[in-house]
Amino acid sequence: VGIARKITVREWFKEFQTRPEFLHTKEQTQKSYAQICNDFCKWLGKDADAPITKINSARIVDYLNYESRELGYAAGTVIRHRAALRVAFNSAEHNELIQRNPVRTIRQSMVENTRPREVIMPFTHKQIAILKRELPQQLRFLMMVCLLSLGQRLADCCRMRWDMFDFKKGWLMFSTGKTQRIITTHLTKEFRSLLSEIKAQQKADGIYSKYLFPQWAERKHLNCVSKAFTDELDRLGMRPRIKHLKGRAHHRHALCFHSLRHYVVSTLRSNPNFSADVVRDGVGHSSEEVERMYFSVPEDKKQALASYMSEMLAAN
Repeated sequence: VGIARKITVREWFKEFQTRPEFLHTKEQTQKSYAQICNDFCKWLGKDADAPITKINSARIVDYLNYESRELGYAAGTVIRHRAALRVAFNSAEHNELIQRNPVRTIRQSMVENTRPREVIMPFTHKQIAILKRELPQQLRFLMMVCLLSLGQRLADCCRMRWDMFDFKKGWLMFSTGKTQRIITTHLTKEFRSLLSEIKAQQKADGIYSKYLFPQWAERKHLNCVSKAFTDELDRLGMRPRIKHLKGRAHHRHALCFHSLRHYVVSTLRSNPNFSADVVRDGVGHSSEEVERMYFSVPEDKKQALASYMSEMLAAN
């Protein structure tokens, strides 16, 4: 297949933003694509004005490694940028401006990731007590719904409806958004009391909705509530920052809303009365492998293990 016409990288990225494959995406996606294309051109420097046919896979990998090594971008961010470039070069290939999309053959394993992985940690009992006391009312309601429903995910908590609760039989039943797994959770006295408090507050505010949290029920609001929660954690000093790569601050052991799910799993798994299968079913994990990722051994248990081993060695 021949090349229809010669065009530079910069010229194509500008034209790409007038193409249907760009215009048919959401406004936020368009802004993201435009910014990524602009950043790539800045990195190319003078080569941005070279023919687009000069860009090969090795050059793309070099750029992605630059983002990872020099800018300290997380792996997920680099993956999204690679996907955006793939769309732009796909369009160039479709319009016969290049013979082959150079991004298509790039795998994540080809890109270095020098940024330490952020490990989601469970909350401690003391931290949960502080959050129950210090969080704004609606975030406290949301947190307690998560905990009392055995650590359900943020999206599922935000979209919980009143008709999911059977107060006569004493159950909460719903299908998770991520895995479509049917979850049934017993309505304890504490859970019923919380729901009554939420309902009373809605009535006092003149809100009549099928959702427990109508302000967050739409998917587009999930990032906002997640950020609001982590902002509160920052305010309470629960997310200490460390320096990495040119002074960029990040959290190595991150606490976030999902840490509530880790807290529930770690708490239940630490109780010998509950088997791993029982906990997995209650929380809604699909496998033992996934469950293990959420289980964190408490520090006192780790200390007890070390002490026990020392005692055994001393006795022998």
